[in-house]
Amino acid sequence: MEREFLSGSAAGERILKPGQPLFVRGMEEYCEVHPRQPYQDTVVFYYSYSLSPHYLEKVRVIPDGCIDLYFLCDRNAPRAYVVGTPTKLKKPFLPSVCEYFGMRFWPGMAHPFFPCFQREFTDSEVALDNILAEEGRRLAEQITMASTLQERICLVNAFLSRRLSHPSRAPLWMRDVITMIFQYRGCLKMSWLEEYFGYSSRYLRMIFERYVGISPKKMCRTVRFQSMLKEMKTSRRHDLLDVALAHGYYDQSHFDHEFQLLCGSSPGRFHSLCK
Repeated sequence: MEREFLSGSAAGERILKPGQPLFVRGMEEYCEVHPRQPYQDTVVFYYSYSLSPHYLEKVRVIPDGCIDLYFLCDRNAPRAYVVGTPTKLKKPFLPSVCEYFGMRFWPGMAHPFFPCFQREFTDSEVALDNILAEEGRRLAEQITMASTLQERICLVNAFLSRRLSHPSRAPLWMRDVITMIFQYRGCLKMSWLEEYFGYSSRYLRMIFERYVGISPKKMCRTVRFQSMLKEMKTSRRHDLLDVALAHGYYDQSHFDHEFQLLCGSSPGRFHSLCK
């Protein structure tokens, strides 16, 4: 297989930013802040929003390959959760009507902070104090009591810095596999990854489920879908099938089925919502 790709942080500028268009659409006071070094290779962005009762039944999340850490900034009951990527369309875990603050990790970059197999988070959420005990409870309280978004970012960065000092157990080549998947927009066969990196599909899957949360095959599927959504936003309606074919979908039926499963609507309806 003769394929070249950018390894390490050099590929960062070309990596697709995973998004949640069905989550942020219509969200009140939603704000994103992009990280500075040394956190850019770990964090996609920090975010803050207020949740109102009428929005609870409308919001949905789609596969993005990422793990989030978010905080319920309720001064009467501050809490924090680690939330894994969904593998299909789902209603998010939003237990309180309050202000939320969170951060999204790049795929494969959350494992140094949470000492467990990352597949335990997939399609699920785990209270931070169940993972980090008193440290998790204290961080949730500090984040909630902070009065500004910048203060909250500083507090969570301090948490990241403490954890980043611990050596990662993930193999170094795993990040190169993720980089290749992003660079080729998820349009990769498992046989190509096996040949290029010299590992069996079974071993690749074991490493990914442990340190990323999902298999390489599911990561390819997720990245392909995220890439297609991004391109759909700038495409004309009658070009949607061409966009799908360019991303490896076989035909209209395959495209429609995948879209309904992962996004909960038809491609045409999603395209209209983005305009």
